[in-house]
Amino acid sequence: MFVRIRAQRVHSVVCSRAKEQAKRNQVMLENQVKQEMEKRIIAEQIQKEAVLLEAESNLPDEPPESCGDIITKIRFRLPKEETVVRRFHFTTPLKVCSHWSPLL
Repeated sequence: MFVRIRAQRVHSVVCSRAKEQAKRNQVMLENQVKQEMEKRIIAEQIQKEAVLLEAESNLPDEPPESCGDIITKIRFRLPKEETVVRRFHFTTPLKVCSHWSPLL
């Protein structure tokens, strides 16, 4: 009888330790996933900033309004009925003009 009670206690202790270990493992796994997500978000932000910086550096200066016929105006409609107009030199490639849109 004593052996049986002792075996039950040992079994109970082993089970509770296993549960505690499983909880610790779960917490560690959740922390790892959280850290990986944070790293991924930071990497995405860095990449977005790099794209914006490159677009900004490749964007030519806006020609003055007095240039007349040698400029092209591009107008963007933003939320809240706001519009943004940017002038480009007539010879500026469309690809360069398209790099301007992420800067809005």
